[in-house]
Amino acid sequence: MKTFLILVVSAIGLLAVATAVMFVLKACPPQGPWLTPPWCRGGGYQIKTPKISVPGVQTPPPGAPTTSDQPEPETESKIIPADTPTTKSAATKPAAPFTIDFTVRVPENTPKHTIVYLQIREGLNEWGRNLKMKKTIENIWYLKADLKDFKDKEIGYRYLRNNWGFVAAEDCNADNSHRRGEDCVCFKD
Repeated sequence: MKTFLILVVSAIGLLAVATAVMFVLKACPPQGPWLTPPWCRGGGYQIKTPKISVPGVQTPPPGAPTTSDQPEPETESKIIPADTPTTKSAATKPAAPFTIDFTVRVPENTPKHTIVYLQIREGLNEWGRNLKMKKTIENIWYLKADLKDFKDKEIGYRYLRNNWGFVAAEDCNADNSHRRGEDCVCFKD
């Protein structure tokens, strides 16, 4: 316990000393997702990171902050009059996928006459559509759901067996396999 405490205090002390040295030297860390120290707001010395160019990798767009002293290449703008017809290729922007595959594994003791449904929640507490799943093998059910109607909404889902009396309990599976593509659920009777 004493060794652990010494390590924690040493780490905190090292951070404090490093911050003090940066303050005295007016050195600023590289830009990133962290906060900028107060002395770097004006014009402290900015630590520069090397610029590495790899063939086949996109370079930052013009106007983006760079860390090198090289001038940016000139870019040419093309103005097209409004009355000039233009054609747009359909392949420029791929269509957003709204089809999702759902696979669920039900307990082996599930009755043979059971039908499993995927239920979609459209709002905070509005359980709406029930989509019938297809049995693929012994205890595996599958559905390829078209969710275009929900493209601008946040949705939730759960599984049903035959009716509301048998709602899937997602907490029965401690490893959360239902978040990796193949769900395993227990039905409450």
